[in-house]
Amino acid sequence: MSRPPRKPTSTARFIRFRVRMLFLVLPLIWLMMALAIGAPLDGRVEAEIRGSGAASRALWGVYAKDLASGQVLADVNGQKLFIPASNRKLVSTAMAARYLKDEALVTVIHVPTIQSGGVVPGDLVVEAVGDPTWNASFLRAPGRSQLTSLARQVAQSGVRRVTGNLVIDASRFTDPAPEPETWTLSDFQANYGAIASVFGIDRNLGRVTLTPTTPGNPIDVGFVGASAPFKIYNLAQTGEVDSAPTIQLFRGLDGEELEVTGRLPKGSRDGSRALPLGRPVEFAAKELYAALAEEGVTVDGSIVIAESDRAEGQVIAEVRGAALGEILEETNLESDNYLAESLYLLAGRELFAKGSYEASHAAEKTFWRSFPVESDEWVGEDGSGLSRRNLITPHALVELLGGMNENTLFVNSLPVSGHNGTLRYRLSKDGMAGKVMAKTGTLTGVTALSGYITPGDGRVVAFSVLVNNHASSSTPIRRVVDEIVMVLAGK
Repeated sequence: MSRPPRKPTSTARFIRFRVRMLFLVLPLIWLMMALAIGAPLDGRVEAEIRGSGAASRALWGVYAKDLASGQVLADVNGQKLFIPASNRKLVSTAMAARYLKDEALVTVIHVPTIQSGGVVPGDLVVEAVGDPTWNASFLRAPGRSQLTSLARQVAQSGVRRVTGNLVIDASRFTDPAPEPETWTLSDFQANYGAIASVFGIDRNLGRVTLTPTTPGNPIDVGFVGASAPFKIYNLAQTGEVDSAPTIQLFRGLDGEELEVTGRLPKGSRDGSRALPLGRPVEFAAKELYAALAEEGVTVDGSIVIAESDRAEGQVIAEVRGAALGEILEETNLESDNYLAESLYLLAGRELFAKGSYEASHAAEKTFWRSFPVESDEWVGEDGSGLSRRNLITPHALVELLGGMNENTLFVNSLPVSGHNGTLRYRLSKDGMAGKVMAKTGTLTGVTALSGYITPGDGRVVAFSVLVNNHASSSTPIRRVVDEIVMVLAGK
């Protein structure tokens, strides 16, 4: 006869209850401990931030990861959104390195045919491809030299007269010279605010010359090139010798007009200023028209900016730009806004056939899907970082850097500490020279540095330091940023 099951004693029930509670509470305890401890270098990073009055009042985001082990070394607001300034160029250059071919863009001129006497019965067509390298950084000569080369080749082909128009085939861009929607008027008043375009020279800047005359009389305002880049309103006067210069230039919103005010002392050296062009495609076309005339080629018609593709005919001239690797290096080493915008537009065109900011925004969405990054960790407005509507988390930048670590075109474009670019004078002591490859970023109230650290023990650390809302100059903030990089390097 079997016995009925024995009821557990109160002690046994209590023990079972404690065991169940332990299994429920232990994961919570482990999570709380992990949150309390954080990443191993968080405490030292936060100590660096607290150590400076100017830095301690700013908003900081720091994220760093060992790329081999995947260990997160620091995470201080790493998932928060920050304005990246020129760290935004890491996105545009990475997109270009992934989607564009490492070869030069080729601009060609074609005609339907060449008749006897060198007559072209129709248009002279320039196939504009958005080459941003027609400037002194790549050519070691003014960008107009490319136009001279094209015009000379046209003349050498036997052309003497074109009965039609000089046509700039701008069909590869939706807008021949698109403007980022969130740039402000002040962005267009300086030489770093030039827009990209399907056809342009000298970074799409118009250069004016300023020369004093006699005290009390207007100064002379001229321009560089065959065409006037602006309609100039000269209200500036010549001042007395040794008086203070007060010259100011104000570019109209459409880029067509330029107002010059203030005084320029007599005896001052002739000077010049470069400002963003409002219609860079038209300006470059006028310069080409003049170059053709200089080579003895007459165009009966006018300049036409065509938005639809023109059927190809007989190619009679071509020029090649710089290779992609060279453009990436110049963009990141010198933090060139114009090149960054151009690369961003070209990447969008590569994926969606026509260059536009809408296409580039769509291409960027595709780009970010290849990284372990949430869709709300970034907001992309332009390619250069000039817009304050750009936002990104330090975590997202580190994941981008980790994913692009094997792309030599991208990695080799970054400034190296103590050696070149915007890092030539930074992180050059205490064994850090040559150990950091990173992109800088600066706007008023914004300082940034993101890239790679190679401490020398075979490791590669991807990191991002983004600082917003500081009221001081960038100098004391950069010092703290550099100290944090040294902490991440194990110093």
